[in-house]
Formats: sequence, C-alpha cells, structure tokens
Amino acid sequence: MRIKLFYKLFGAFFLIASGIIVLWIGAFYYTITNNFRDYVNKMELEIQYEVIDELKNIYTKTNSWEAIHNNQSLWIDILSKMFARRLSSPPPPPPLAPIEIPPEMDQIRKEFMNLEEKTRQNINKRAINPRVYKRAIRPRVYMRVVLLDENRKEIAGILDDPKDFNLKPIELNDKIIGWLGLRKDRKLSNPIDIRFLQQQTQLIFIIGGCVLILALVFSFLLSRHLLSPIERLTKGTKAIANRKFDSRIKVNTTDELGELAEDFNAMAKTLEHYEELRKQWITDISHELGTPLSILQGEIEAIQDGIRKPDEISLASLHSEVLHLSTIVNDLRELSLAETGGLTFKMESLNLADIIDNTVAVYKMRFDRKQIKIIKEPGSEMNITGDYIRLQQVLSNIMENALRYSDSPGSLKIGHFSKEKKAVLFIEDSGPGVPEASLPHLFDRLYRVEKSRNRAKGGTGLGLAICKHIVEAHQGSISARNIPGNGLRIEIELLKI
Repeated sequence: MRIKLFYKLFGAFFLIASGIIVLWIGAFYYTITNNFRDYVNKMELEIQYEVIDELKNIYTKTNSWEAIHNNQSLWIDILSKMFARRLSSPPPPPPLAPIEIPPEMDQIRKEFMNLEEKTRQNINKRAINPRVYKRAIRPRVYMRVVLLDENRKEIAGILDDPKDFNLKPIELNDKIIGWLGLRKDRKLSNPIDIRFLQQQTQLIFIIGGCVLILALVFSFLLSRHLLSPIERLTKGTKAIANRKFDSRIKVNTTDELGELAEDFNAMAKTLEHYEELRKQWITDISHELGTPLSILQGEIEAIQDGIRKPDEISLASLHSEVLHLSTIVNDLRELSLAETGGLTFKMESLNLADIIDNTVAVYKMRFDRKQIKIIKEPGSEMNITGDYIRLQQVLSNIMENALRYSDSPGSLKIGHFSKEKKAVLFIEDSGPGVPEASLPHLFDRLYRVEKSRNRAKGGTGLGLAICKHIVEAHQGSISARNIPGNGLRIEIELLKI
C-alpha cells in the first residue's frame, strides 16, 4: 500500500511530539511525587515543636538524656502524644456571632450543647488514652522516630540508615543537645496529602492532553507547510512532462526547498529556451533546404516543359544548387557530431603561427581578388595542444565569413599574442561589423545577421556554431566584438603548453 509523504511526515512529527510529552508527563509526575513526599516528611518533623519542648524539659532536669535512655516507657509516652496529635480532630471553628433564639428553642439548644460537650470529652479521653496509642504506635511509629544525642548516637528508637531519616536539631541555650529524627515515609498516609497529590496528577494529565492536542494540530500544519512547495514542484514537473515549458513555481522560502524551486525555474527557463531554439531550428532547416530544392524543382520542371533547354548553363545552375544542398547537409552533420561529442580529435603539440600561415596561404588569392589586404601581425612563437585539421577548420570558417561580409577595398588583420596562461588568436576585419544586438547570437546555429537571407552572401549559418563547439572541445573560448572605426574582431583563447 502506497503511503503519502504527508502522512509519513505527519506521523513522524506527531510521534516525536507525543514521545516528548509522555516523557515530560512521566518526569514531572515522578518529580512532583518525590518532592511532595519529601516536603510532607519534613513538615511532619517541623511541626513537632511541642515534643521538642518536652524533650528539652526532660534534658534540663538531669542535663542529660539518661531519663529517656533508661526509661523507654517515657519515650513511648512522648511518642503517644506525638501520635495522638497527628490523629486528633482539627480545632473547632470560631464561634458564630450570637443570634436571637426563641425561648421555646432555648431548652433544645442547651441539651444539644451538653451532648456535644460530652461527645468531645469522650473523644479527647480516647485520643489521649496511652494504652490505646502505646499499642497503636507499635511497631510503626516506634520504628519511624529516633532520638539522638549531640553526637548523633542513639538514645531511643532505631537508627538503621541515617539516609532514611530527616533530622531536626534540639537546641538549648544556642547549643545543640540532641537530634529528633523521623524516618522518611515512602507512601503518603494523610488523606488530605493523598487528595492533593491526586489533584496535581489529574492537572498534569489534563495539561498533557491539551498539549498533545496542540501537538496534533501543529504537526498537521507543519506537514502541510513543508509539503506545499513539494506539491508545487510535483505539479510543475507534470507540466514540464506535458511540454508546458512556461511553467514556473512561486518561491516563498529561502531554505533548501526554496533553492530547489529556483533551480526548477531555471531548468524550466532553459527548456523553454531550447524549445524555442528547436522550433526555430526546424523552421530554419526547412527554409535552408526548401530554397535550393524549390530552385531545383523549378528548373527541372522548366526543362521538362521545354521552356529551358538542358544546356551547360542549366546544368551548371542545377549543379550549384546540389552543391549548396550538399554543403548544408555536411554542415548539419558536422554540427550534430559537435553537439553530441561525436567529433574525433587528434591532439598533438602545434605551433599556432604555422596554423595561421597555412590558412592565410589558402585564402590569400581570394582576398586579393576582392581587394582585401591580409595583414599578419607578428607574435612570439607559442605552442598549444590541439587537432590541426579542426583548428584550421575554425580559422577557415572565420576567414570565409570575413571574405563574404567585408567591404572592398578593405583589410583583414590576423595574429596572436600571449595572455597569462593562454594563447589568443584574433581576426579583425575592416567593416562594416555587425549590430550590437546580434553579437550574443553570432555563434548560434543558423543565425544570420541579414534578415533577408541573401543567398549571394550568406552561407548556411552553421559555420560559427561549429567553430564554437570545436574551440570548446579544446577547453578554449571564442568571442566577438565590434572595434570602433573598424569592423568585427573575433578572439579565440586556447591553453598554452
């Protein structure tokens, strides 16, 4: 069964919160139970001031504890009073304000008061009956109370473990003459104390239940808050899968999920850009291939209809269009291989000046015919690692573009120089340059500056795109910029060895 992430998060948060609350309730209950029991034990000892006063009087008579040490009955009598005080009824409430009683009710009132007084006297007689309490305190009270001298030696009672007793000093004339000890009671025996502890326990559980409900609500809200960007990411991913590349995710946080949403938006923007390029690519390819094919079709149909004769001029025109188609197909193949990493490179140590000299020698005659002077600027010898044929192809494509687009008469500067750890090869023509808006797109595939696509000048529009991929395969870079007063300058940066 598939469990949603929301339920997993919600369950995890709730279990953690519940565990913390249960531990808190247990710790609080344990603490308040122990502390309250210790408090009751200490208070039980603190209120025995009358017993302490009686012990002082006994000590004063002989200036020692011999009277109690030699007479355990006296010690039991003291414990009997101590025990009677613990179980005696609380003092009666203060008398009410006098009220007027009808004469006929006065006799009844007197009889009731006499009965109440007799009852109280009987209770007090029972409460102070030593025989009853001597039996009652054995062995519980006798085992709980101990009397020690100033050196904490036993006088009466049994001190088996000092840690189990609360001790109260007995002072006379600012001098400690003994200690009265009361064993710590492990369980509460007073109904009032037990009831108080029960009330505190109930309050703890009520508070714990309320906190548990709050934890439930908080876990639910926190799970929804954490999953909301994930849900938006899921919807955005489905939209991208349906080729809706304009989908974007609203970012409300700056945490990792916010960064993920920003990365998703960047990815969607890139995909949208490539989708536009793909559509433009299909349009451009259709146009590039459609134009020569239309010309071929028209000329062949003209020959078939007898409008034109199949002479050398017609055949030359057909051959020219076939060559143009072949060039486009070859360039497309080259670009496809470059973009997919299918081009092969034979890397070796090369002298950059040799590549320039050999390429210039190939194009010099064509530039001379167009009255464009090639100016080679001197530079120091430097070696690079690269594929000679591919780098010559790059230089040839750039010079081919310069030959097509430079005005005549004109000039073409070519040379190289060192820049830190790089060798920079530059080609600069005399104009007219390109519009600034076209510079960022100059190395895009099928991009031409002239919108009319003049086939007399324009090639396939793939040459500079191929150059870019070849240079990047050499771990280099290629850029273009306009030179004020001149034309276009293209620089190629390659690593030196």
